[in-house]
Amino acid sequence: MKDLANVLTSDSFYFLWEQIVQDFEHLNVYRNVLAVVGALYITNKTFQFLYSVAHGIATHGLSRYFPVRLTESGDWAVVTGPTEGIGRAFAIELAKRGMSVLLLGRNPDKLQELSDFIRREYKQQTKILVIDFNDPGKAYEDINDAFEKLDIGVVVNNVGTINSFPSFLHEMDDDEIMSMLIVNIQSVTKMTKLAVTHMRKRKKGSIVNVSSIASVAPAPLLQVYAATKEIVGW
Repeated sequence: MKDLANVLTSDSFYFLWEQIVQDFEHLNVYRNVLAVVGALYITNKTFQFLYSVAHGIATHGLSRYFPVRLTESGDWAVVTGPTEGIGRAFAIELAKRGMSVLLLGRNPDKLQELSDFIRREYKQQTKILVIDFNDPGKAYEDINDAFEKLDIGVVVNNVGTINSFPSFLHEMDDDEIMSMLIVNIQSVTKMTKLAVTHMRKRKKGSIVNVSSIASVAPAPLLQVYAATKEIVGW
């Protein structure tokens, strides 16, 4: 009996080992598939990272030493919402680069102040169009006339609006929601359409649409604003 027990034990262990080996052989297939998927994922992320690094170096490093000659596209630039922040910085930088600037905004005093500053500091021509992009009326007809008359090579769609204060969607004022949709989306769409229409005829030109970090990162209580800027980013 003892010998029989030893035989059964040996056989049982042998069969168990064989089963384990077979199971691992089957698992190898899944392991290899997962390894390939993982390798592809890592490769994709690596290329994305390297592209971001290269793009950053080209944009913020090499561009300082090999600047684009913006006036090759046209003598004039258009900037919407130019009186403060990013819009003002764009208008000033374009003037530094030798471009005349058409300023589109709703505050005539601030527009005039910026216009005088550019003329005084950079000796560039400026023009002003007083426009409330929340209620543009026939403003786009005036902008189209400007495209017809001026050699416009760069358009910066910067104008935008945001909640007066962070709030849940159901607490937001309907007029404020509509204002963000009209200013942040409609203005960019119509300005881009006008620009593309004229630039196609001239076969040159550049359009810059200013989005926001809110379109790529969580923006609690700024959901409508973030959504409008995501559209601009696309």
